[in-house]
Parts: sequence; C-alpha cells; structure tokens
Amino acid sequence: MKVGDIVQEIAGSMLESRFGTIVEVELWTDSGAPDRNFGVHIHVLWPDGEIETLEEDELRLVNESR
Repeated sequence: MKVGDIVQEIAGSMLESRFGTIVEVELWTDSGAPDRNFGVHIHVLWPDGEIETLEEDELRLVNESR
C-alpha cells in the first residue's frame, strides 16, 4: 500500500465499511526491540475529512495509484 491508493476499511459488516485514500505510510520501529517490534501505520483520509491511522490488516486495497 502506498500514498494515493484507494482502500476499504474492513469492518464487521461490508455494508458499514467505508472507502478512503492513503495520505501517509509510516514505518515504525521500537528502538528498544527493533528486531521484533516494528510495523506499518497507514493514515487514511475519509470522505468526511477525517484522517485515521490504521494497521495494514484493517484495510483492503481497492485501487492502486500509479
């Protein structure tokens, strides 16, 4: 996933899920345990203007940007 991609939030019900655009991909590492505590935060802009930080497994890629 990268900036500009369209994603769908994976929710309990697909009827309740929403679509948004990735505005930032943040790779993070815990300085105290870099070999086992690291990940990716995906910042998504929703149609209502809210920017939310989610994990990759909470999103489904709908359309990749070029």
